[in-house]
Amino acid sequence: MKLQTKYLVNILAIALVCLLLNPMNVQTQSGSVDDPKSMRNMLNEIEQSIQRNDIDLITPHFLKQLSLSLPGTESGVYSTNQAISILQNYFNSKHIIAFKFTTIHDRGDILYATGGGRSVSRGKQETFQVYVAFRTVHGSWMISQFNVY
Repeated sequence: MKLQTKYLVNILAIALVCLLLNPMNVQTQSGSVDDPKSMRNMLNEIEQSIQRNDIDLITPHFLKQLSLSLPGTESGVYSTNQAISILQNYFNSKHIIAFKFTTIHDRGDILYATGGGRSVSRGKQETFQVYVAFRTVHGSWMISQFNVY
């Protein structure tokens, strides 16, 4: 009987560890697919990140690889670390005056946001547009594409 109890305890312990390590239970900092408030908070963070030239607020929402397109850089698919470096270099060369998402499409499994802003670069004021597309990963929205025009 003692051996069966130990065996049962071991099985329960293994089951608990498997349950806790299951990727479906992982919570990310990105917006939940099923929670519009969470998604809106994520979009606000991204918007504020662009407004403040603080890319660190965006990076928790990146997929491991994402499509990136910025003026003056080569468009392509980059790892998170490469994308962070490219975005930091780009936004460090700009002084953002204003930015706001103006369109948010969140129907079904499609989420994207577009918006525009103004910046100053080398003493010249410029307008720019941003397009951000998302994919779901384990129930959370993650940035799959980031374009600046």
